[in-house]
Amino acid sequence: MVYATPFCSHLANPTPFYLGGNIVRIFFSSRNLKNKAGITFIDLDIDRFELSNNKLNILFEAEGYTNTYFRDGISLGNIFSHKMRYFLSFMGWDISSKSPWEGRVGIAEIDPFSPSLLYISDTPIIETFEHVDSSLSYPMVRAINDELHIWYGNTLKKDAGNGDMLHTIHFSILKSDNSLEHKGQVIDYEIGKSQAFSRPTILEHNGTLNMLYSVRGISTNYRIKRVVSNDGFTWEKADFQLIGTNHLGEQEMQCYPYLITIADKVFLFYNGNEYGRSGMGIAILEQ
Repeated sequence: MVYATPFCSHLANPTPFYLGGNIVRIFFSSRNLKNKAGITFIDLDIDRFELSNNKLNILFEAEGYTNTYFRDGISLGNIFSHKMRYFLSFMGWDISSKSPWEGRVGIAEIDPFSPSLLYISDTPIIETFEHVDSSLSYPMVRAINDELHIWYGNTLKKDAGNGDMLHTIHFSILKSDNSLEHKGQVIDYEIGKSQAFSRPTILEHNGTLNMLYSVRGISTNYRIKRVVSNDGFTWEKADFQLIGTNHLGEQEMQCYPYLITIADKVFLFYNGNEYGRSGMGIAILEQ
């Protein structure tokens, strides 16, 4: 086990960054004693699946940001490069202004090698929408030329008629002039069976965009599903299976996926039971 003094639980939303050689730096959303999510990281030898040091390092502590849209913490989206710089997309938590919570999408400039946060946006890049129930979650950002293509969760209804929220994946484009073009919902939902979607991750593989995401129903926990696309907006369901997942830490839940290619291998990082309280899993694509 690895621990950090100000943080007491969770290795949620694993967000790997390849440093070179055998080493991958994995950033997490970890919660402190006030249940606020900050950012921690570890370094992993991806060949031996061993920590390079037995320490959970701190990148961002979620304290002292009372008047911001991330006053109650940050949950990771993804790391992306844009104009020769690295950025971290995230969900900013605010549990004080809207029940049960309100989230917005922000970005921060990051030096993943140092590592350090160089800048956090004062305003979100995507605000909540006009309908009263809107609340946004875990983004996935891809830089395409001078635009940012953003996939994220959006609450359509706090109560879908069965006591649980309707939260689906949407797609927007941030233009070079900072105008935002909303494309809308990209994956169909089914009330009761698949009505709460979370953390899309996208990887281009063999010329096709592959998205993994976690989804749950009213009486089922999160499981990871897959869709494929040629344009990033129209998606089709595709087969996906995690093999060898009988470990105690993920029997109840598999969630918060993240795809990355390292040395021609496709890796999946994800969480298990209790939204990452039980730790992190790693899988490799069979080719």
